[in-house]
Amino acid sequence: MAFTLRRRRHQTRIELTPLLDVIFLLLTFFIYSQVMVVRAEVLPVKLAQVSGGESAPIPSMFAITIDVQGQVYLNRKPLTEAQLGAQLEKAMNTDEPPRVYLAMEAGESHVDRGPIMWRLMNMLDAAGVEDFNIVGSPQADTE
Repeated sequence: MAFTLRRRRHQTRIELTPLLDVIFLLLTFFIYSQVMVVRAEVLPVKLAQVSGGESAPIPSMFAITIDVQGQVYLNRKPLTEAQLGAQLEKAMNTDEPPRVYLAMEAGESHVDRGPIMWRLMNMLDAAGVEDFNIVGSPQADTE
């Protein structure tokens, strides 16, 4: 006795659900990317040519950083505190003193960096820096 197997042919279907998922994913991506774009509202004008003049000066800046090991950096170059004091004294005696930014690297440290920070702030005061900025990242809301 011979058995014959019949196979049913299933009808071919096109599933639209994955296609719609991809379309909505792309739509969401483009909407969020447009939200993050910063636009400068400037009139599109042709600028007049000038024969003389000079470029605007780049303001001088001192970025003082204390890393996790307690090393002090001035504009990404490692210095001792004495060298930093000399640099500050020299810079503050110019016509346009630099803007000073003070930052401390986040993270666990085996070095107590608090006294280093206080010494640097006293050094800034002694050099005549009346206004300096402490740099940090925004604190996350815990609500």
